[in-house]
Amino acid sequence: MPSLMDIGKSAINAQRQALNVTGQNIANVNTDGYRRRDADLKEVSGSQSELASKSAQIGLGVSLGEVRRAFNSYLAQSANSAESKFQSASNFVNSLERLENLILPNEGDLSSQLTNFFGKISDISANPGDLAPRAAALEQGSGLANSFNVTAQVITELKGQLRQSIDEEVNALNRLTESLATVNSRLRASNIGSAPPNALLDERDRLVAQISKKALVTVEYGSRSEANLSFGRFVEGPSLISGDKAIPVNVTHSDLSGSIFQLGDGISFKSIDDGSIRGLTDSLTIIQSTLEKLDNLAVRVVEELNAMHINGIDYDGEKGKELFTAKQFTIDQPQTNSKELDVTLLQVPGKIDAMQEMQVIYSAATDEWTAKAADGTIVGKGRQEIDLDGMVLKVNSRAKNGDMFSVSRVRGEASRIDFLLLNGREFAAASNFVITPSSTN
Repeated sequence: MPSLMDIGKSAINAQRQALNVTGQNIANVNTDGYRRRDADLKEVSGSQSELASKSAQIGLGVSLGEVRRAFNSYLAQSANSAESKFQSASNFVNSLERLENLILPNEGDLSSQLTNFFGKISDISANPGDLAPRAAALEQGSGLANSFNVTAQVITELKGQLRQSIDEEVNALNRLTESLATVNSRLRASNIGSAPPNALLDERDRLVAQISKKALVTVEYGSRSEANLSFGRFVEGPSLISGDKAIPVNVTHSDLSGSIFQLGDGISFKSIDDGSIRGLTDSLTIIQSTLEKLDNLAVRVVEELNAMHINGIDYDGEKGKELFTAKQFTIDQPQTNSKELDVTLLQVPGKIDAMQEMQVIYSAATDEWTAKAADGTIVGKGRQEIDLDGMVLKVNSRAKNGDMFSVSRVRGEASRIDFLLLNGREFAAASNFVITPSSTN
C-alpha cells in the first residue's frame, strides 16, 4: 500500500510536468505554426479485483497522462479561408494602387497633354497666318505622342512585373506543397499505432496555412493525420496533394487568353479561388484591359484627327497631311492553305491608320486575289499586287483556288503612336471650300 508521502510525491511530479507543458507553451508563443499543448492528469489506479484488499483499491496517486495538442479542423479551415480572402484582396488593392498612381491626372499626364494639344490647335485656327502658334503646336504634337508612348510603357512594365509576381507565387506554392508532401510521408511512417509527434503536426498545419495564403485549398485529413489538399472550397476540387505526392502547378501568360494554370500534365483552369495568386491575376486582367483601352484611345485620336486634317489646307495652300500614325498590321495564314505563301506587306505611315482588318482570298477562275473587309465589302483586287492606298499587298508565290490570308491588326498602338508633321507650316488650318453670299440676297 502506498504511503501518503508517495501519493504526495506523485502529485508533485505530475504537476511539475504539467508546469513544463505550460512553460513550453509560453516559450513558443511566437513560434510559427506552434499549437498550444494541454496536459491531462490521470489517476494511478491500484489493483481492482476481488482478491485485492480495499486499501490496494484506494490508488497510487496521480501521473501525467496525455499531452494533447489544441487543434480543431473546422476552426483551422475557417482561419485559412479567411487568410486566403485577405491575401486576395490585399494583393488586388496594392496592384490597383500602383496602376492608379501611373494614370491618375497630374501635371504632364496624357489628359493634360491632350488638352494642351487641342489648345494649340485652337490658337492656330484663331491666327492661321502666325507661325508662332504653329511652332508651339508642332512641339505639343510630339509631346502628345510621347505621352501615349510613356503611359503605354509604364503600364506594360507593370503588367510584366505582375506576371513575374504570379510566377514567383506559383513557384513558392510548389515548394510549399513539396514540403507538405514530405511531412505527410513522415507522418505516415511515424509511430505506427500511436499518435504522431506533435512537432510534425505543427509543421503540417504551418505549411497548410502558408499554402492557404497563396491559394484557397480544402483539407481532408487521412488516417495517419496527413493532410490531403484540393483546390477550391470543396474536397471534390482538383487534387493538389494526395498523401506524399504533390502535383506541381504551372502557369502561362498570354495577351489574348490571360493567365492559364495547369496541374501537372492534367487539368487547366483560368483562375484560382482566393489567395495572393487570385488577387494578382485579377489585377493583371484589369491592367491588360486598361492597356487595351489605351490602345483604342490612341486609334480613335489618330483616326479622327487625321480624317479632319487631310480635308484642310495648310499654310502653303497644299492639302493637309496625316497628323499621327499608330496602326500596324501583320499577315496571318491558315494551315488549310495549299502551302505557306510568300506575302509582303508594305505599310504607309499615316495612311495605314485609315485601314481596317481584312481577309484576302484567291480565285483560280479569275487568277485574282480579292481583299474583303470584315463586313464583306470588297476593298481591292489584284493578280499579284493589291494597292490599297494605305498598304500594298504583294503575293510572290503561286496559289491554288481558295488559298487565303488575313491582314490582322497588331495591338500596341499607344506605344507606337508617332507625330508625322515636321514643319509648323504643314498644319492645315484653312478650309478647302469658301462660303460666299448669294447675289440675290
